[in-house]
Amino acid sequence: MHEYSLTLNLIETVEEERIKNNAKKIKKISLKIGKFSGVETILISHSFEILKKEREPFKEAELQIEFEDAEVKCKNCGNIFKPDDFPFICPNCENIYNEIIKGFDIIIEKIEMEI
Repeated sequence: MHEYSLTLNLIETVEEERIKNNAKKIKKISLKIGKFSGVETILISHSFEILKKEREPFKEAELQIEFEDAEVKCKNCGNIFKPDDFPFICPNCENIYNEIIKGFDIIIEKIEMEI
């Protein structure tokens, strides 16, 4: 379950930002998770609920997760498209050799803090 370690890393990163901003507590964290990131959002949410109880500034924090669609670029014709699932077949030239250019990241979009 790598989601637990990802969530722990998320909390540590947000804690660094809290300290930099002299905030008392974290109110809300907004994440954007790519469709093909390989991350189970239910496990991220569950891990967050467990880990936030151990840290006073996070006890009341809310985790909001938004999905990011994938975008793929065809290595043959350069067409950029949004695939539904594997395999990524270019709708323009039907090439199967394509590169994911968006949709596999985990991004902290916003952190709401109480100063």
